[in-house]
Amino acid sequence: MLWAEVPLAGLLKTKVRVCYRGELVLLNRGRVAYGVAYWRGVAFTASRRGLIAFMFDQEWRARYARLGKRAAMPLDAACAVL
Repeated sequence: MLWAEVPLAGLLKTKVRVCYRGELVLLNRGRVAYGVAYWRGVAFTASRRGLIAFMFDQEWRARYARLGKRAAMPLDAACAVL
C-alpha cells in the first residue's frame, strides 16, 4: 500500500473531483470525508491518521503477515521509504 496525495480538482455538493494519474476521478464526498471511496480498486480517503490509517494498517498486515513471522518489509520501514 502506498500513501499519495492527489490534487483536488473541484468540490460539488455530493462529489469530490480529483486528478489521479492524469484522469479526473469523481468520488463520493461523504465516503472520502468519513471513510474510504474506491475507484478502480484504488482507495481514496481524506486522512492519513486515525481510524482510516488503522484500517489500512490492518489490511496491510492481513495481506503480508502471512509471508512469515515478519512481513518482507516492516510497515514502519516502508513508510520511511515513502
